[in-house]
Amino acid sequence: MGASAKISNILKMVLKFIRRLFSKTPKRKFYYGMYFKHCRVKRNVILVESFHGSNISDSSLALVREIIKSYPNKYKIYYGTENKKLHAQFIKDIGLDVELIDVTTFKYTKILATAKYLINNSSFPVYFVKRPEQVYIQTWHGTPLKTLGKKMRLGIESMYNVQHNFLQADYITFPNDFTKDVMMEDYNLNDLYTGKVVMAGYPRNEIFFKKQEGEDLKKRLGLEGKTVYAYMPTWRGTSNHDVNTASYESRVKEIFKVIDKKLGDNQVFFVNFHPILKDSISLKKYKHIKPFPKGVDNYSFLNCADALVTDYSSVFFDYSITKKPIILFMYDYDEYMHDRGMYMDVAELPFRQIYNEKELARVLADESFMQDDYTDTEYFKTFFKYDSPDISKKLLKLLFEGDTQDLEIYDYSHNRQKHLKVIHPYIVRDYAYLNSIAKNADENTVVCLEKKWFKGEVGAQLHDHFNDAFKYVVITMTTPRTYFEDLLCHLGVKSVQKRVHMREIQRTFPNLDIEPEYINTISAFDDNCIVDEEDIVHCTVKEIVNGNKQISVCVNADGYELENLAIIGQRRTILKAIELTDSEKKSQTVNIPLAELIEGLVVYNKKQYTIGIVATDKKSQKHCLI
Repeated sequence: MGASAKISNILKMVLKFIRRLFSKTPKRKFYYGMYFKHCRVKRNVILVESFHGSNISDSSLALVREIIKSYPNKYKIYYGTENKKLHAQFIKDIGLDVELIDVTTFKYTKILATAKYLINNSSFPVYFVKRPEQVYIQTWHGTPLKTLGKKMRLGIESMYNVQHNFLQADYITFPNDFTKDVMMEDYNLNDLYTGKVVMAGYPRNEIFFKKQEGEDLKKRLGLEGKTVYAYMPTWRGTSNHDVNTASYESRVKEIFKVIDKKLGDNQVFFVNFHPILKDSISLKKYKHIKPFPKGVDNYSFLNCADALVTDYSSVFFDYSITKKPIILFMYDYDEYMHDRGMYMDVAELPFRQIYNEKELARVLADESFMQDDYTDTEYFKTFFKYDSPDISKKLLKLLFEGDTQDLEIYDYSHNRQKHLKVIHPYIVRDYAYLNSIAKNADENTVVCLEKKWFKGEVGAQLHDHFNDAFKYVVITMTTPRTYFEDLLCHLGVKSVQKRVHMREIQRTFPNLDIEPEYINTISAFDDNCIVDEEDIVHCTVKEIVNGNKQISVCVNADGYELENLAIIGQRRTILKAIELTDSEKKSQTVNIPLAELIEGLVVYNKKQYTIGIVATDKKSQKHCLI
């Protein structure tokens, strides 16, 4: 390459880099990379977030309240939000002394990179890398009812940032053994997590031990003497993007019309829709049906409710602590069970189960279910072992002081001792690629699967055939780095590329002993496997003889031991392999039985196949395809 061509290539790379400077998408990643690299961690700063900043709620809110109460003026608390105006009014209403920080701003990336303590019930951005000086507690937000992680046949890829955050956390809290077992297994954490699992009830549920606070709130809201029902339905659909809101709205209006007509003036049916649906259904025209009151967090309001009505939402686990009655209103039970995988059949739970609106309206109106009791059941004994009214205090003492007290803790630091190699293929398209990975993987490897590969059949094939065949993480290529590092990487500066790669290892596999050089090739030489381009060897042919339904080929393959005859389909996939005879191996003259090779294959509609020979390179002792 001449000097002018080299200069031209360098200019193209610089221009591409400059264009990226004005792209909105990666900016926060680069700013975070700058703060991560150059700014110190501030020991008195806490960053708190719940549900990606969509609201101020859940265990994150409960922990903040306890910090303000037990550690007054000791910490600067930032609370992440995506709606600063709305949440400013909310924290004012509840008297929460925190500073709101917009999660879409560059200031947020600085606080994320420099706050000593991190609290989240969902996930920080995918570019987040916990620094050694930081302490991160991940509380999650519910006992799982619907399948999650790798158990989601349509949607495995959505585990990517949840898995990433779990792996980054110093502490993960789970409210019961069922949740621990499910989450550790279905996010592939058992062999990859290096922190501590803390068995602790959700801090948000402390409110359910405070009966008097519920009664006081009910009085303050003007509901004293009324029967208060709380209706919290889940969303419908197989993912967050396929909910038919028009159809759902129509069905809900039918249901509410029946309920509103049946209820008396001393009964109020409060509704809290899933965030995906909350803006699509108006409740203004109903007499006895109202939205959850503003200025009160959901769980405080739940604590004053006399009964809960839900369906497939795991909120019933939390509300069970009150021992108050629960109705599962499942008017679309068969359809919902068909669309979504479940860890348990809700129809077998010890609650009143109702399948049509007329029956629901009747039961709510006559209050005949109010004496229902489920406390002397296996369900109650199984799921509430670790709940307590002081769990927030205990978790904060663990977070700030490392004091385990009487908490039951599982330490996964033993995973740091394993030396793991990483298989990161160039691409994964279908069953053959996954099958090849499975042939190459073992207990000392972990596989990186990029989220963008799941657009086709990869997710379903992984779920159906390979979910337990190898350890894997789902990733996006979102390594935090400065703009200058990004430019030098594009210019091919090896030392910077290596530094950024090591940062990516810490983002993807925190605290694990990882072999820095990833394995990109996944060639396997069995049926329904793929062969990488670099493992294909081209040899000349000495002689070809056409016979009756058979072709004999003599190849120039000195230095190779021939093993199998293979027919190759698209994307270098071995469709079928036939072992060669000893005579063929020795003479390097291969008889190609066409009828046997093409049996069961599509040989019309312009399908094309290639004949190859699986062999071993005598020098390197590696397999290849001739």
